[in-house]
Amino acid sequence: MPDLLDSHTHSLASGHAYHTINEMIASARRKNLKLIAITEHAPALPGGCTELYFRNLKILPRNREGIWTLFGAEVNIKDWTGAIDLSEDTLKQLDVVVASIHPPVYLADPENGDGTDIEKNPTACIRAMQNTYVN
Repeated sequence: MPDLLDSHTHSLASGHAYHTINEMIASARRKNLKLIAITEHAPALPGGCTELYFRNLKILPRNREGIWTLFGAEVNIKDWTGAIDLSEDTLKQLDVVVASIHPPVYLADPENGDGTDIEKNPTACIRAMQNTYVN
């Protein structure tokens, strides 16, 4: 079965990837994909994009040369409560929102500075998924 989409990618705006949005769309076209989701890192992760970056994504075309493009964020789950690092005003403007635990940001137990509590990590993910805007 052929691949039709890539649902989690980063451009060079995320600080650790190497291609522009235009280059990524051209690559998707060469691979015969129908859809690509560009989900940049949110602000709490070092090198991540600012809220302003995400708010400006609304001006970009969603279809270029037959490739549908979703623009969104990979938000950071900040703690076991499922708190994330973009405001609701910004989240509602995005096409897609992925939530992830990244150790530089996440604290399972903020009182002890611990991001490795395997009992609290699932709770953090479940609570983040309860956010209306997290896909």
